Amino acid sequence: MRNRSVSGSLAGTDVLVAGDGTTALLQLREAERAGFTALMLGPQRTRLRSAVFEEHSGTWQVETVLGDSYQGRYLVAAPASDSLAQVDVRGRDGVRLSDHWACGPRSYLGIMTAGFPNFFFPGEPHTAAGRPADEQVNLVTDTLSHAREHGHAVVEVAPDAEAAWTGLTDYGQTLRRLLHAGAEALAEVLEPAEETPAPPGLPGLLGLVAATAEDPWAAFDFSPVSARER
Repeated sequence: MRNRSVSGSLAGTDVLVAGDGTTALLQLREAERAGFTALMLGPQRTRLRSAVFEEHSGTWQVETVLGDSYQGRYLVAAPASDSLAQVDVRGRDGVRLSDHWACGPRSYLGIMTAGFPNFFFPGEPHTAAGRPADEQVNLVTDTLSHAREHGHAVVEVAPDAEAAWTGLTDYGQTLRRLLHAGAEALAEVLEPAEETPAPPGLPGLLGLVAATAEDPWAAFDFSPVSARER
């Protein structure tokens, strides 16, 4: 695998991959194998400072710590797990990822979060409770291929699917905490932060599972750019 370092501006790239670890390299390889143009922004000189989704074009505009700018249809962030929060990521209506995740990460299948179109993060939050990173990379690639095959430019995840998956992973994390900490963790579990969204409950989760079994893309919203402009 060739590690690519770049500078300056590059327009028309299908997939920007931010990160320099195993997951990022795997995502770069799989995207290229699927026929997408892909660019890796991983070395220290191309580490991300900010990423902003432009609604009129349905693309991501990113800036590195050195001030270089890049544009891509899709942004796949696969850095170390503690570094994603350090990037100023802004989705629809300028909402910051740090604000959307103020009470903890929210995701669907551990790869997307509602309100941030064309933004994926395999190997990031909820990976252990969901799928291994390599399976997440394959899911991201399959999702991009599905969008291309059907003439779509924008991929989003439905808020209710995000809520269902996040509720499931939060429940699993709570069980693990109780197993390891016992009664000491019980009081904290019974007094959650007021801002924490309530899990959607088993019926909503079962409905999501049933819909996904019938249609793997049921929880995703695919559309042309013009249909999502606001």
